[in-house]
Amino acid sequence: MLLLFSGLVGLTFFVLLVWAGTMVYRLYNPEHPRPFEEHPTVQRQEATAQGERVSVGVREIRADRRRKQRVKNDHQEYVWGRSDGIPEAWQENLWTRRN
Repeated sequence: MLLLFSGLVGLTFFVLLVWAGTMVYRLYNPEHPRPFEEHPTVQRQEATAQGERVSVGVREIRADRRRKQRVKNDHQEYVWGRSDGIPEAWQENLWTRRN
């Protein structure tokens, strides 16, 4: 029983030690990219910059649409000290969130 317990504790300690070593290495050497960090979006951007044709999935199209809507809807002209009030959409949002 003691052998099983010490084996499990030793294995767990070894795994945590490897994990901590990996994290320290990645903190001190962030400029070295790892193969598992290659995101498909980055690969598509690089291929597009080189002039290659790239297939785009539905997920990327939806993310693009959400990003465009966010940018379009978040643009509010508000100048500190010179505004007449908050935008109408913000007032409606506050009214719907009232207690």
